[in-house]
Amino acid sequence: MYIFEIKVDASAEQALKQIEKRTYYEQFLTSDIKKTIVLVGLGFNKRDGETTVSCACKTIAREK
Repeated sequence: MYIFEIKVDASAEQALKQIEKRTYYEQFLTSDIKKTIVLVGLGFNKRDGETTVSCACKTIAREK
């Protein structure tokens, strides 16, 4: 299972921190779905007319 947060004019790390701070994944930790949860933060930035994309990921281990 993947949970994405996308930011414009911010870093991928900031997007990932938002997922963790707001615990978007918490509802899936207690569900019957026993899948690995991957948190993905994407950041889109435009500088000097060029768009860059950054990515940060973190895996939440599930107890089996």
